[in-house]
Amino acid sequence: DNHSLQSYGEKINLSKDERNAMQYTTSLLIPDQELTEALALGYRECFELAEYFDVTGEFIQYKLSILKT
Repeated sequence: DNHSLQSYGEKINLSKDERNAMQYTTSLLIPDQELTEALALGYRECFELAEYFDVTGEFIQYKLSILKT
């Protein structure tokens, strides 16, 4: 059915858009240089980094996952 193919394609595009938005927001809120500085200051735990950057742990985990790739 053509409608279900359209819906699937729309879901893929939405997923890409959401991923791009998350990457942009995470980079804006947690710049690489500032993350490096926070790590140099001894912040290691996810909750410490989240508090340092005033973001949720989800953003920290996402940022770290981006850096691993």
